[in-house]
Amino acid sequence: METDLGNIRLRYSGLIAYGTRIMSIFTGLIFSIIVTRRLTEADFGIWTLVGLMVSYVLFPASISNYWITRYIARGAKVAKTGLIMNLTFAPIAAIAYILASIPMAQRVQSPWIYFLVAGIQVILYYAISTLEAVAQGIRPEVPSYGFFVFEIAKVALAIWLVLESGLGLIGAILAIAFAQIVQIFLLAFQIKDAIIGNFDKELAKKWLKVFWLPIFGSISGILSNFDGLIVPALTGSPIPLTYFKVPGIISAVITYSGSLAIALYPKLLAGGGKKDVETSIRFVLMFGIPMGFGAFVLAQPLLYLLNPTYADLLWILRVMIPASLIIALSGIFSTVLVGTEKVELNLNFKFKDFIKSNLFIVPSITYVSSAFYILGLVMIVYFSTVWGFDYIFLVILWSILSLIVTLSSTVYRWILARRVMDFKVPFVNLLKYFFCSGIMAIVLQLLEINLTYIPTFSVYIISVLALVGFGASVYFIMLLTIDREFRNIVIATFNNLRGMLSSLK
Repeated sequence: METDLGNIRLRYSGLIAYGTRIMSIFTGLIFSIIVTRRLTEADFGIWTLVGLMVSYVLFPASISNYWITRYIARGAKVAKTGLIMNLTFAPIAAIAYILASIPMAQRVQSPWIYFLVAGIQVILYYAISTLEAVAQGIRPEVPSYGFFVFEIAKVALAIWLVLESGLGLIGAILAIAFAQIVQIFLLAFQIKDAIIGNFDKELAKKWLKVFWLPIFGSISGILSNFDGLIVPALTGSPIPLTYFKVPGIISAVITYSGSLAIALYPKLLAGGGKKDVETSIRFVLMFGIPMGFGAFVLAQPLLYLLNPTYADLLWILRVMIPASLIIALSGIFSTVLVGTEKVELNLNFKFKDFIKSNLFIVPSITYVSSAFYILGLVMIVYFSTVWGFDYIFLVILWSILSLIVTLSSTVYRWILARRVMDFKVPFVNLLKYFFCSGIMAIVLQLLEINLTYIPTFSVYIISVLALVGFGASVYFIMLLTIDREFRNIVIATFNNLRGMLSSLK
């Protein structure tokens, strides 16, 4: 009975996370359309570059965030200690970002004011990441609430600052910052009861003593994101970065399926087992596979929706699609490795204990794969420049490289995760998902042929969204008839909604 209850909680948090992510697709789409249609290709590339540079100075937050979730999931009261630590790190990180942005702005011939205004986002990100780390340990669905509110506020502010006020890139940056403030208030309200007690100086010293471990993990992720700096720096243009990031807006939606496993980490920390892992894998594939099929078939219409200029980037998007689904699965395998690790519970831990643990091994895999990725990318950019490849072909090669590296590292994570926990890959379920997705793809392909690329935006967006909605209906109706687990999920969701509505009466 305990396992069943755990699975219900696992699914509940996952559905809440996924549901808010799916709803945010529409708000995110509106924001993306506003930005991509109001900014030039160069400005969009600069906007992306600003966001990347902000992300590069966020890693010190992991010194406390890493341990906050692990400790809170096991019942410790550490939220206030972590929050105070990160609010101390934040101003230092903001200064580092501002100093680093000066030469980059000069390199891409961009006004420095864009980078300077975005500096406030650094401090806001530190606050958000800490609050989310607390919530992840006790209420994994709360970060999803915050994300959804952020998306709504972001769109409203973009309409005001970018469309009505005509502030362009500055307006887009400010829209993000003000929306973050709204997100902070919601997160703080949702977990206010967890931010109790006093600052624990001894605990802070303990975390600082092993600061290198979370930093090691954070920088491993940042290393792979250096692609956003390397390509503009080597080509002297932000256009290739734009061609890579615009399709990424759509492919990123597929990675949202990974949010269905959001509760797996605290679940494993609290003693969950292989059934929880298998449930998470099925859950992610159940939604991720049809999203991938749909995005592949509708690649050109979706890109045209963002901006007709980007309609020719369809093969870049199609290469990104399998990589996005693989990333979602990779997150589960990494969670198995770090969620079952208990090295920090040893009061007499030593440096070598952490080196041998999965807390060190998992980011090490990312370092190795990122090194191959960056080296390969430098070679691709170099030879593309020498041989005179156009930017679209350059980015296709870039996307293929990303897919190969992602697949290789994920397979290795899966091998290691199977050694820790003997979970099974749901091949029978996998066949069901592929079958239903294949039928859906055929239907979409037949309907997409009749889609007219017309200049009337309102009519076109309704046509595309109708295609997406119809495709989803075909998939879920078919799955409902052949998959008992999905039927149980639908029934449980309906009962939960009915209970919520009854409580409001």
